[in-house]
This record gives sequence, structure tokens and C-alpha cells, in this order.
Amino acid sequence: MEFKIIYPLPTLAPFVKYYWVFERNYLVPTIERGIPIGCMQLVFHRKNRVFSTAISDFQPKAFIEGQMSSYWDLHYEGENETIAVTLTPHGAQAFLGTSMVEFYNKNIPIECVADKQLSELQQAILDADDKMECIAVIERHLLKRLAQLNPDLGSDEYTIQQIESNSSTSIKQLSNISNICYKQFNRRFVNNIGINPKYLTRIIRFQKTLSVLQNRGSYNLTELAFKCGYYDASHILKDFREFSGYTPNEYMSMYNPFSDYFLQKELIQNKAYDQTRID
Repeated sequence: MEFKIIYPLPTLAPFVKYYWVFERNYLVPTIERGIPIGCMQLVFHRKNRVFSTAISDFQPKAFIEGQMSSYWDLHYEGENETIAVTLTPHGAQAFLGTSMVEFYNKNIPIECVADKQLSELQQAILDADDKMECIAVIERHLLKRLAQLNPDLGSDEYTIQQIESNSSTSIKQLSNISNICYKQFNRRFVNNIGINPKYLTRIIRFQKTLSVLQNRGSYNLTELAFKCGYYDASHILKDFREFSGYTPNEYMSMYNPFSDYFLQKELIQNKAYDQTRID
């Protein structure tokens, strides 16, 4: 098995969190749990397709994954090789010429987006000799689109930074910071980010909790809730069940906690993740 994370060029860093490649030959059918990460993704399956309960169907060969609001299961069988681009929450709008809410809770095939450049990228990925060539092809594509579109992230980037630093910040406070009314702020946020700000704030707080658990595996539930910005233990239990399908203890008994949003390079490289390499 190989799971590798690659960071983007500095020019792309405001728009791309990271790229990831995954390769494994599943000798028996295997189910893996997917959870919301607070980011949209561009995903390519170069070998077997994967069945997803999120769409009750096999994922397309190449697709855009919108913001997801709850957990789902992925059914793997045989040879799998996946290449993906994890965009920043505000980064997807820079490359896709439509409202991000159109992708909410969906896996939209690239051929349905009516974008010639994306279709050409899909073919180039499928034709590439190896995984690292795929990443190089993707970077060239994104840089080209960036030069063509010259996107302005405006206040969205700052808003996301505020949510990341303090998940207790209210939507009213965020709208005041943006100097627009609540309704206008919420409408613009959903259009640009693909999910409403309250939901994204909850997902980012949940991802922060996974990051804290990844750093130190055992916490009293009340202590964990306080540390991660929850009101109390019942609040953290509610979010864990909604976003993972498990309580924190159940989740910890089944998985090594790992935050896809708040990557911790030094912890990815430790023995708990000895199948993972990071460049």
C-alpha cells in the first residue's frame, strides 16, 4: 500500500491544500469510512472504480467531489490507484466557473461539467505513465487556469482563516467582519464555498478535534470538548456521530485519528503512519 501527500507550488498554495496519491491491491472486498473534510476535491481513479454510499453508485473515473455534510462508506475491491487534488475551502471557486453549491454532497463526473480543459486533464491523467507524472500534469493545468482566470479570493480567504483560528466565532461576527449583512454574507459564502458557514465551521472544528487526538490519543471527553471549542461533552458527541457515525471512543477503537484538514507532517511520518510518505 502507498499513501503519499504532496504539497503544491507556493503559487498554488492559496488554492490547493495538497495532492494525494493512494495505491493498494485489495485481495478481499474492504469498506473504508469517509468523513467530511471541509474541502472540495478533484479525484481520478486510474484503475478500479470505488462504490460510494454517498451517491449509492460507483464513483466516476474522474469527478469533482463537492463539500460533504456527513459520513459515507467506500467499498474497495481489487486494484485501486487514486490521484486527488484537495482544494482549500475557498480555492475551488478559482478553477470552476459555476456556483460551488451545485456540487454539494455530490460526485460530479468531469464530462458533465462541460469544461474542455478539465476533459483534457482527465485524459492526460489516465494516459500518464506514473503517479508523480500525474501530479506534474495537474500542476501545469492548475497554473494555466490560474493565469487565465486571475481569480481574486477577496474576503473568503480571510473568513476561512477566522473560522480556522476560532471555531466559536458566530456567523453574525463573520458577516460584520466582511462588512455585509448576514443574509448577503451567507448567500455569498454558500455560492463561493459550497456549504453554509455554520456547517463548515462545525466540520472544521470536528477536523480540529481529530488533529488534537492525532497529537495525543487519550482525552477526557469534557476536556477534549473544551479544548476544541465545543460547549460541552454532549455537543462533541453530536458532531462525532453526525460526521463519522461513531462516538469518539468508538472511532478511536477503529481508526488512528487523522485530520485531513489540519495536516501534521511530523505525526504522519511516525510509526502509526509508517505506510505514509510525505514530500
